Amino acid sequence: MKKKSLRFKLIAGGILVVILPLLTVGYFAVSRSSTALDRLAREQVVTLARDLSSMVQLVMEEELKLASVNGIDETVTFTAGQVAGIGMENAASEIESLDRKLTQVMGEIGQDYECLFVADRDGTIYSDGNAGKYKGVSIADRDYFQKARQGKNLIGTPIESKITGKPVIPIAVPLHVEKGNFAGVLVLITKLDFLAEKIASIKIGQTGYPFMVDQTGLIVIHPDASVVLKLNIKELPGMEDISRMALAGQTGVEGYIYNGDRKIAGFSPVALTGWSVVATELEAEFMSAANSIRNFIGLMTVVFLMLTLVGMFFFANSISRPIMRIVEGLNGGSEQVASASGQVASSSQSLAEGSSEQASSLEETSSALEEMAAQTRQNAENADQADRAVKDSSKMVESGVASMRRMSAAISEIKESSGETSKIIKTIDEIAFQTNLLALNAAVEAARAGEAGKGFAVVAEEVRSLARRSAEAAQNTSQLIARSQENADNGVSVADEVAKQLASIQESSAKVSTLIAEIAAASREQAQGIEQVNTAVSEMDKVVQQNAADSEESASAAEELSAQAEEMRKMVAQLETVISGAQRDENDRASRSRPETPVRRFEKKPMNKSRISPRSNQAVKQIRTRPEQVIPLDEDEFKDF
Repeated sequence: MKKKSLRFKLIAGGILVVILPLLTVGYFAVSRSSTALDRLAREQVVTLARDLSSMVQLVMEEELKLASVNGIDETVTFTAGQVAGIGMENAASEIESLDRKLTQVMGEIGQDYECLFVADRDGTIYSDGNAGKYKGVSIADRDYFQKARQGKNLIGTPIESKITGKPVIPIAVPLHVEKGNFAGVLVLITKLDFLAEKIASIKIGQTGYPFMVDQTGLIVIHPDASVVLKLNIKELPGMEDISRMALAGQTGVEGYIYNGDRKIAGFSPVALTGWSVVATELEAEFMSAANSIRNFIGLMTVVFLMLTLVGMFFFANSISRPIMRIVEGLNGGSEQVASASGQVASSSQSLAEGSSEQASSLEETSSALEEMAAQTRQNAENADQADRAVKDSSKMVESGVASMRRMSAAISEIKESSGETSKIIKTIDEIAFQTNLLALNAAVEAARAGEAGKGFAVVAEEVRSLARRSAEAAQNTSQLIARSQENADNGVSVADEVAKQLASIQESSAKVSTLIAEIAAASREQAQGIEQVNTAVSEMDKVVQQNAADSEESASAAEELSAQAEEMRKMVAQLETVISGAQRDENDRASRSRPETPVRRFEKKPMNKSRISPRSNQAVKQIRTRPEQVIPLDEDEFKDF
């Protein structure tokens, strides 16, 4: 009777000890696996949306870069300046040259682009790379043209092409002439087909698919082409919440109802354009994997319980040994879980520290880039000031050249006047000579007249003396005028040399002005490039900060797992106590002889590539206890079992 009672107690105790842990483990396994699978599925759909938005972001950045490079081409800017300055008719040759240039570019960039054209400041297209198909078309009513007039490179909202009627993306680059005046716009029309093929070709499960909307909620890419540029998610009943969050630039996952079907969608924004990529799937299909695993675990738990009950009922004689094997397995499993959780915690802590150091380095790099950008902007401003100073000097040199030309002209006129005066002096000299001859003849005639001609002879002598003095004065004046004319000739030569020197200075000033203008333009481009690098480093800094936060959360979760492993070890110890309660003293001695199970605490150490080290296996072997040590029975007592 005592043997039967002991058997029944053993069976009842074994049933209680096995069923309760199995039910607990089954419940937690089902609930936590369902929660984990649901979270994993949601993370996967958000990750897909984020990856697609990153792809769209990279594609749009490359398209904007391509349009910007063509927008600063010398042929494009020169023709735009000519059209803005002298009109299309007078700039016909420049427009033909630009047509050839754009046609060459269209041949090089491939079939993913509808057209490449240039419009004037009024929005009329005057040159394109498509054999003139777009010439004369007005884009003045397009929003991307109106925004480009404000001086910014931009990616326009997806629209329907006026020529082909298909969805396209306009990328506009404003064109400026000297002094920053707006001269027109270069527009690259990109087809949406290549993006639509990449996005719409992705399948999520059996019925899921991704699509993309613009900043207003209008669908621009969708597997169903009939809804593209015609359906707005803000106007669809049941999608109010997801449309509000997606259009607000948020990233996440949300459920909604569309045409009576319950769906789950992940969404992520395209930062450059304000668009949003949405990956959607039916909720039933979304949760199918979690439900299947949950049902399988629940079924296996029930089957295992039934088999355990049947096995205990029919094999009561050997119930202690299977229970001890289970206890040993649970104990070893708890030790392995504790060891693995400690290693995961250590690895997560190391990863968090490395991410923090990387974030600090990125912050220092970002700060250095900001200082470089400030210095480059200062250099560009100094170059602009030097350019303006050289231009002012060039104007002053031009004024000096004009003054020298006027002085040279004045000296030439003085030279001509001296020549005319010299001619007049020669005439006076000739008159004095003739007067002298006449006075001489008069003196001869007076001598012939005798006394009657004495008075006339005196007069003739005076006239002769006056003529001689006039001749001498005329000769002296002629010599002075000759020297003045020689000096005037020297002045003209010197003025010509000074004019040539000033012309050389003017030409050098023009070259220096051109070089300084190029330096200023290069400095501005360098400043823009450094700003872009600074922006990229800032984005990397945000990602690294997020990685560091995720690593710290992972370390916290690993520490929690270690604590749960310790609790599991305590439960196993209590289970051993319940099983071996009939022989408590012997069990206490066995417990004292068993080494304490090490619990791995959260500490910093290098990552171990193996989840269970050889030392951990050795510790598991040491804690294994034989059944006879827990329930010490002799061979006669075992016969009844």
